[in-house]
Amino acid sequence: MKRVLMVTYYFPPIGGPAVYPMLKFCKYLPQQGWQPTVICGGKGDPDFGLDETLVKEIPKDVDVHRIEYPHGTLWRHVRNWLFAHRLGRVGHYLGFFIDYPCRFREWTELAIARAARLIEESRPDVIWTSSPVLSAHFVGLAIKRRFGIPWVADFRDPWMGNPILMSGEHFPQWQLARQARAEAMVARESDYCMFAHPLIAREFAQRHRLPQGKAIPITCGYDPEDFCEKTPQGSPSGKLLIVHTGSFYGEYSPKPLHDALKFVASHKPALLKQLKLVFVGGCTVDFDFDGLEVEVLPRVSHGEAIAWMRRSDVQIIVFPRVMKDYHIPGKLFDYLAAERPILAIVPEQGSCADIVRKTRSGWVADPDSPEAIMGALESLVKMKTEQALRFDVDSSEVRQFSFPVLCRTMAKLFGECVGVKD
Repeated sequence: MKRVLMVTYYFPPIGGPAVYPMLKFCKYLPQQGWQPTVICGGKGDPDFGLDETLVKEIPKDVDVHRIEYPHGTLWRHVRNWLFAHRLGRVGHYLGFFIDYPCRFREWTELAIARAARLIEESRPDVIWTSSPVLSAHFVGLAIKRRFGIPWVADFRDPWMGNPILMSGEHFPQWQLARQARAEAMVARESDYCMFAHPLIAREFAQRHRLPQGKAIPITCGYDPEDFCEKTPQGSPSGKLLIVHTGSFYGEYSPKPLHDALKFVASHKPALLKQLKLVFVGGCTVDFDFDGLEVEVLPRVSHGEAIAWMRRSDVQIIVFPRVMKDYHIPGKLFDYLAAERPILAIVPEQGSCADIVRKTRSGWVADPDSPEAIMGALESLVKMKTEQALRFDVDSSEVRQFSFPVLCRTMAKLFGECVGVKD
């Protein structure tokens, strides 16, 4: 069996959508002849939610090396002192120089040293680095230069142009230019670049003039074993139970839904009394509309989130146009497996909308059209009333997003790295 060294900060017990792909690839890659070893973040970083239930899913034969975030470095003490003495602007500006390409630089130095020791003990066939912790790719860069091991840089989401990571409102132009040079260096020296979105892969290849086939799209997915239990589906209550799972942050906001419900309150207020919203994982907007029932829950385990998906009448995805056409939230794939209708309030020409339409799994409404969103809600309420709340889902299309299928593609990519052809 061939071996791959995976470098990712996000790994259980850290929870959240960035964790699941790496965890599930660890689970299914051995079935394709690839044994993973993982270098990841530790257990004590308070900036991330924890999901201890995911730890038991780590295969016992996967060697996991955890590196705690180094909070005790001199720079961290200086930065904390600056913020404590109302000099946060100075600390923020100094961070542009020191925290490059991101605040995980110091963790990356420790990860490089750990990777070098592991490689000297037992050389892997491929190294695979995964962001959104951008510094993880500097581990791959260092290892590729020192040992010459084939390297797959898994960006998942974009680096430059990312509305959450690289907002021009928060980064000065000179820093954006520096980040662009770092991205170009990773693009040039890695053997393959991988993205969760076909549009990003294509744009990235064009921007860096990469040879054909170097930028590869492999989406996120779902694990069929997470959905094998038979549970009651749909809410028995009279109201249409609409469930959103996951947290909002940065530009990722439920504001399009809020604006649409404000429009509903002005034009068809009776419709609000037929809806119940449940936000599992928090909400950044106050949905205080007369007649509308709203429940906001804290973060829950992945298993509990799936239970809410399957309990819903409708699963909702909502993000504003600023998130751009390529954005595909990881929850979409669990939504597909949960087999409940999806209301996607997303750009109509974007990748997320394309998947919902291609799988015939639900309804798409543009985030800038309150009228379209209201029309979708009216139709869904009518379908529930008539006990016809279902869609003719294309199961064969949905299966293409299962992790066992995605792992076959991943294993093929690793094989090409080491010169093994199908």
